[in-house]
Amino acid sequence: MRPDDTRLSPQSGPDGGEAELPVLLLEVARGDREAFEAVCRRIAAPAFGTVRAVVRDPRQSEEVAQEVLVEVWQQASRYESGRGSAMA
Repeated sequence: MRPDDTRLSPQSGPDGGEAELPVLLLEVARGDREAFEAVCRRIAAPAFGTVRAVVRDPRQSEEVAQEVLVEVWQQASRYESGRGSAMA
């Protein structure tokens, strides 16, 4: 991470960086790998927790959560802020 690159800073503030997610998703849609890494840092744990609550099996949950992140990479260009939050 570059010292002057605040978009990739660790989670901070009351929203844990969620306010930055729409901007990051736009950059992911353009193929920005660093933005994707930042998105992953913010959503991997909550995504895994949600999947784990449904799937129950830890190994299968990891696979499903990984697939969710792959979908984020592949489908970021489809995100529309007017239809819901980036986290949703």
